[in-house]
Amino acid sequence: MNIPFGCAALSALVLTTSVASAEPSWIMRANESTLEFVIDIGGATVTGGFSDWTVTTLFDPAQPKTASLRVEIAMASVYVDDPRAQAIGNSTWLAVGNYPIAVFEAEGFDWAPDTGALTVHGGLALRDITQPLTLTGTLKANNGRGEAQITATIPRLRYDIGVGQEAVGTNVQLHGHFVATLQD
Repeated sequence: MNIPFGCAALSALVLTTSVASAEPSWIMRANESTLEFVIDIGGATVTGGFSDWTVTTLFDPAQPKTASLRVEIAMASVYVDDPRAQAIGNSTWLAVGNYPIAVFEAEGFDWAPDTGALTVHGGLALRDITQPLTLTGTLKANNGRGEAQITATIPRLRYDIGVGQEAVGTNVQLHGHFVATLQD
């Protein structure tokens, strides 16, 4: 049975940056960051993620509405913890040969520095299909270090992922932990 874990990979979210050059640039610390997903397969929870992805962020904590974010995910780097989902990269699921990169792009953050509450509205491009996607979570930014925990729900069928595969849940839960430092 082929599993749509790739769908979660889709959620691997690619956040795109295009902000004014005056915005401070942040560099992702890949060794401290993770991009993972969870999906239901036949009633069992299956976990996976991506090992090759980058985040580009322009962000001034004093002006979060001017921020930009770009996340690029190398879809071939998808991995899953269940042998039933090993076909995630094939044409039914992520089709990594035809669509090697997924991208999430957003402009402006809704961020409450006092509580850390974060909402980012953007678009996820996956399999040449772009759909709106909202990330929610928390962001702590101080002393040149930023750390965000985000979640999102990716409806895989909107991206033509695993169409007809009824044993696999239609929603992929995306979880990201991003650590970045302010570029000098």
